[in-house]
Amino acid sequence: MRNDNLRKEKGFFFALDSLIAIVIAFILISGVVIFINRAEEDKFPDLYLEKLSNDILFTLNKNNTLQTLDKTKIQNVLSGILPKNLGAKLNITTFSCVDNSCSSFKYNSNITVTVPVNTVENNGVIARTGFVTFKGGRIDLYAIAVLRIWLI
Repeated sequence: MRNDNLRKEKGFFFALDSLIAIVIAFILISGVVIFINRAEEDKFPDLYLEKLSNDILFTLNKNNTLQTLDKTKIQNVLSGILPKNLGAKLNITTFSCVDNSCSSFKYNSNITVTVPVNTVENNGVIARTGFVTFKGGRIDLYAIAVLRIWLI
């Protein structure tokens, strides 16, 4: 009788040990599969578009094209520097000062430029920047520019 109880205990621990081994093997195999699937994703196209969108927005800001808030001028400059295989949509939202100290702002206007004109966005990459315009040596408008670019 004592032998039967000992066999049952050994069988239980053997089954428990096997179950733990199967769970550990499943976790390891799942981890390897997830790692392999992540390694296959190609991040380079998005990285290229992200760097390019930031560079374009930086250029538009540094050559004071954004500060003009002239839709035609912005569209002409953007179409001149944008590679031909890309589409872009630039959205500029402006806010005006509420008081003389510019401690708060209120919505003023929105400008949207799309290059090429009739293109449809497809998995765009976004870059953002903020800038101010001056009038009479004082801050006139605060603006946020959001540039989306995508492959055509």
